[in-house]
Amino acid sequence: MKPYALYIKPCPGIVNPSDWKIGVADLSGDKLRKRLAAYQAAVGPVYEESYRKVFVGDERHIKMAEKQFKLNFKSKIGSKEAGFSEWISDISLDELLQFIETLRSDYFVKIHNVPSQYEPCNMATCEDIKNWFEENYL
Repeated sequence: MKPYALYIKPCPGIVNPSDWKIGVADLSGDKLRKRLAAYQAAVGPVYEESYRKVFVGDERHIKMAEKQFKLNFKSKIGSKEAGFSEWISDISLDELLQFIETLRSDYFVKIHNVPSQYEPCNMATCEDIKNWFEENYL
């Protein structure tokens, strides 16, 4: 099993977001943290970047989930251009979380919620998520 994470993050600094980035990162090593660090570098010190929700599982299931998000919400993705293609717009977090349940029940995608104490995931909790996953699923 190659551990991976699927994350949902809002646009930086938006109070009531309706645009959400769906992304994946290898959970081995510190790649999840490096991905978050790249987002943090882009917004600087005035805003703490975070993944609002994180789901973990095997690479195959996580990548399948990401693909299904893109297919299901194709009409809410404004552009296929780099930097835009992973953003789903005009949608609530609850709608995205409902789709997670659809993935589990209708597509049999095996992805796991991380414990609530690690969300939102920020620079300080990325390593905790990795350790939790390794202790519980590897």
